[in-house]
Amino acid sequence: MGFQRLVASSGRFRSAFSLFTAAALFLGGSASGQVRSPTAGGAEEAAGPVAAPPVAPDADEPIVVIFPFEIHSARDIGYLAETLPSLLAARLEATGRLLVVDSARAKEALAEQAVTGLADEHIRAVAEEFGARGTVTASVTELAGRYSLDARFTSGDPGGRSRSMTYTAQGEEGLVGRLNELAEQVVAVVYGADPDRIIRLRIEGAQELEPVLRVLINSKAGQPYDPQEVQKDQERIEAQSGVARVTVDTARQAGGVILTFQIVRAAAVAGGLSGAGDTVAQVRIRGNRRIESDAIRSRIKTREGDPLNPARIANDVREVQALGFFNDVNVYAENSTEGVLLVFEVEENPVVREISIVGNDNLDNEKIEDVLTLTTGSSLDYPLLHENDERITQRYKQEGYYLAEVSTAVNPSGEGAVSVEFRIKENEKVKLRKVTFSGNRAFTNKELTADFETSTYRWYSWATSWMDKSGTYSEPIFLRDLRTVEAMYTNDGYLQVEVGEPQVEANKEGLFVT
Repeated sequence: MGFQRLVASSGRFRSAFSLFTAAALFLGGSASGQVRSPTAGGAEEAAGPVAAPPVAPDADEPIVVIFPFEIHSARDIGYLAETLPSLLAARLEATGRLLVVDSARAKEALAEQAVTGLADEHIRAVAEEFGARGTVTASVTELAGRYSLDARFTSGDPGGRSRSMTYTAQGEEGLVGRLNELAEQVVAVVYGADPDRIIRLRIEGAQELEPVLRVLINSKAGQPYDPQEVQKDQERIEAQSGVARVTVDTARQAGGVILTFQIVRAAAVAGGLSGAGDTVAQVRIRGNRRIESDAIRSRIKTREGDPLNPARIANDVREVQALGFFNDVNVYAENSTEGVLLVFEVEENPVVREISIVGNDNLDNEKIEDVLTLTTGSSLDYPLLHENDERITQRYKQEGYYLAEVSTAVNPSGEGAVSVEFRIKENEKVKLRKVTFSGNRAFTNKELTADFETSTYRWYSWATSWMDKSGTYSEPIFLRDLRTVEAMYTNDGYLQVEVGEPQVEANKEGLFVT
């Protein structure tokens, strides 16, 4: 990804330069247009465009194929389709644990199959061609400067482990930053890390059907995330009368997965579309005041002249709902001499006029506001609202408040506006009592933790914790500590050592990390 490529298109200089600068920082370098990559001899040399090296047929590291990203936006940001996969490839290569087939070669391999879609059988065929462990496909949706990155790792083995991931970001720099999280998840799933746990279950779009549908779902908060069980949940919901379509989204947060079932009610799809098979004469948008019709229309695949297809229209409703700006989406069909007139009627979410935080006695407002991505003046996006709820929870955990509870209240604040209140119940600060390792035979627990910045609570910590943070568990700091464990083993000749993600158990007695 050289500098010239990013600024080649007129009118994009500012956004392209911003993305390039963020990319350089993201890769740990400078905004000079170069990154460091290993040569065949093991030395390092400066490289120009970010590109994956040729994949050795006898490579020890697992291979992953990255496909070009799909871009959905009313703005001209098509350059992200190749730039983002290149950055992701560079990040994965930088881990030293994966080899990457870049998006250009993946696209060529797909073209050789004479197919244009990204069905599982097609991308698995590409994975087989390169001897890859799996593939990464992704789409980016931009609206009003906010981005949604929806990615999926598909195992090359039909019975293997796959994972879907969703991230949101404000601006291109924020989007590049989320690639780091995506790269970590790809490495984790390739190396068979323990399955995530479901930390929250959501049902969206069901309205009056929600109580009935919730009973049908066996996947519960607190349980391990099992894609096969989620698939069964989806099938049970789809079998219910009144449901036209069900899709499942997973968004990984610190601590686990937020599982969302998005429901398209049959009542929302043109009253059942009794005229199925007729020709669509016109598609109209109605009810939008702040969101442009073109932005909505870009998510609708049904076009004038197409046969009336209930399944496709149900998908259109889901895609419009996925924008996050609407409380409800309905489709109405009207017959005319030319065919069927389809009207997509949307009910916009209200504007957030005020955001307040209550109950935070031990954490300043500024520290909480720093992690919020929900802003005043934006449309109320319920998935984003829940994400911010989780962000506050994680911020409290960094300070040792692992039992903190966060809830939200949305109150009317004039016509078309609301105020959002984050209500916090801090509970007692939980002290880190013990850190243990499993599988360590070459070094003792004491030796492994000797250089840790993280330290457990001692009898004297009541007097020193304000200074040395003893007894406080912060996951970012602890993950940095774990790098010293990897270094100890590597320096002692254990070149293939793997250190898993920490498992945290919190109760009233304290924190116990394994």
